Amino acid sequence: MANPIVPWIGGKRRLAELLIPRFPDHTCYVEVFAGGAALFFLRSPAQCEVINDINGELVNLYRVVQHHLEEFVRQFKWAISSRQVFKWLQMTPTEPLTDIQRAARFYYLSQHAFGAKVQGAVVRDGNHRAGGEFVEDRGEPVGGTSALGRCPGGKRALAGLCGPLRPAAHVLLHGPAVLGDGGLRRAI
Repeated sequence: MANPIVPWIGGKRRLAELLIPRFPDHTCYVEVFAGGAALFFLRSPAQCEVINDINGELVNLYRVVQHHLEEFVRQFKWAISSRQVFKWLQMTPTEPLTDIQRAARFYYLSQHAFGAKVQGAVVRDGNHRAGGEFVEDRGEPVGGTSALGRCPGGKRALAGLCGPLRPAAHVLLHGPAVLGDGGLRRAI
């Protein structure tokens, strides 16, 4: 079991102790609106597991952590927490980036954005005084106690998964079989 990689608004991490014991016995677990996938990461594995989310950047992040964790972490070796880097990454188009670069961009923005909101985000940092006056960037490295330390558990939890982009209603209506080989699923 591992903590979620992305601190998504509306995540169930703090409710996990109350919710997970209420899950009925099951052999297949479907996370229809994956988001931060807190319950997925915090509960015991099932025989078959499916993660679904309509957000392609989020699904890409999970795929990269699953298959290329070491290279993903390497992207942050010399990265710094900076308002300017945040703005540059916001303006960077994703089309020319590799999957690993896209995942690193999405992760950096989610870790530094208010409420982990990447789209239309504003930087979340401690560089403001009470009156809103900006204090120069701290230049602190990304990582250390950040959620990057949670990725190895995330990699174990994501072993064998691959990812879909399906509307939640479609998955609920048709169940995990509709995802086929394109589903974020694992059979143990």
